[in-house]
Amino acid sequence: MNRLIQALHVHGNQHYDRMAIDPVTEFPIDYFLTSQMVKTLATDLREDFHPFWPVAVQLEHGLAQCLLQLAMFEAGIARLPLPDCFTANQVASAIAWSGAQAVYLRTTARIPLRAPVPVASLPCGIAAVMFASGHDGHFGQSRFTAGTLIAVAESLIQTAKPSHFDRHLALLPAWRLLESVAGLFPTILAGGTYVAAPSHHLGLADRERPDYAQMVDAIHNLRITSMAVDAKLLSGLVSELESRPHPLPLLTRVVVGAEIPQSLVDRGRVLGLPLQPIAEPLYIQSTGIRQAARAS
Repeated sequence: MNRLIQALHVHGNQHYDRMAIDPVTEFPIDYFLTSQMVKTLATDLREDFHPFWPVAVQLEHGLAQCLLQLAMFEAGIARLPLPDCFTANQVASAIAWSGAQAVYLRTTARIPLRAPVPVASLPCGIAAVMFASGHDGHFGQSRFTAGTLIAVAESLIQTAKPSHFDRHLALLPAWRLLESVAGLFPTILAGGTYVAAPSHHLGLADRERPDYAQMVDAIHNLRITSMAVDAKLLSGLVSELESRPHPLPLLTRVVVGAEIPQSLVDRGRVLGLPLQPIAEPLYIQSTGIRQAARAS
């Protein structure tokens, strides 16, 4: 059992009444219930899937997505997150070239698959598989072990206080590995609450045109202490906060990637945002957005 899942079950026994996941539009669930549900779902996944090929997932933030991700981690089933921005052809290519054995495509009802081409099995310990387009336009694959992902999450905890993870808000899409290693995983490790609200509740009904006024209001109303953002989200939040008289006093931790311009980081810090940049090598590991080797 890896350290993330071990921490989840320890919290389930010792801090059973502490809230683990808050989907906002539904009742939050505590660590005891989360622990039990993850155990049950992981048992089902082990019976239904082989550990040698991934399962593709394209789900919105919410209770189902969180439980499935944690259960796959416990069951040792690699997760293939499918970006919402992928075209139908890109989704089909990622599924085919990864040898995915099933897919959760915008629903919790899984679709069993049969690989159309022979695909080599995954090495032992792989927890996530990411696909991206390389500079030459070819599809590429990156693989991440459970140990690597947990190490990134633990490194963020070491530079923060446990209270910083009291209520982490999932702003980045569920397919982003940065949201997993800087959000869900450290929050569970620290015994905090992962706030997985629907996108429309956060001003993200259209991710190409976020409503930053609604987003700032949601961060305030949901009493958020932690979040992870990319350059686009940070720029919009900073611009919105610059037009308001009061900052977000409960925020104690905002993880940002190495691609954030220093000028934007400086503007955020002037507003009192507790920005926590991730070092370049760590960021490349944690996002899975690097240009991968050409798929063969």
